[in-house]
Amino acid sequence: MTLQKMGVNQAVIKNGADGTYFLDGSNSGFVECVKVDHIVDPIGAGDGFAAGLLSGLLDGISLEQAVLRGNVVGARVITIQGDIEGLPERQQVIDFSKKKDVVR
Repeated sequence: MTLQKMGVNQAVIKNGADGTYFLDGSNSGFVECVKVDHIVDPIGAGDGFAAGLLSGLLDGISLEQAVLRGNVVGARVITIQGDIEGLPERQQVIDFSKKKDVVR
């Protein structure tokens, strides 16, 4: 049975460094992960992803764009030591997105 047949309208399935699948009504797709030059500490990457995803949804952007934001935040978190120290401010997310090869 598919998620849609079970009544799910939105779903996000993280697949670590392999990217993220999403379902939003009849729209579904895949967002590749954001590559970083050097992983300093992987702790907090999932929390960063969730924070980016949820902030995107609260901002009213599409689920696909919110997943991308989650991937950006998760990628930034792993470049800094600690689990919450790498959580960025909004402008830092924008700046980090410009520097990285973000696949949409």
